[in-house]
Amino acid sequence: MAKYYLKLEGEEYKSESSLIEKIFYDEITSLLFVEFKKGGVYVYCNVPKETYDDLIYSDSLGQGFARNIKNNFPTGKLGIKSLTLFPKIIEEQHNE
Repeated sequence: MAKYYLKLEGEEYKSESSLIEKIFYDEITSLLFVEFKKGGVYVYCNVPKETYDDLIYSDSLGQGFARNIKNNFPTGKLGIKSLTLFPKIIEEQHNE
């Protein structure tokens, strides 16, 4: 069975929010990764760069997330506890 790995190159944003610990956005894939302070890392798909920019420049990151991201994009929880465990650049495709 083949395993596929994404090669992500984007920008990481460390938050001062009470809700969000850190976010990572990859403009090429339009993937937004959000690490929450209470635990859990989620990926949001098809997030336009403009929406990401609106999020990081909003007065409140938590409110910007609730207004612009939450329930507006396909999402899934990743099986990692922190974005620091998620490398920025992952190897290309591997075969087992």
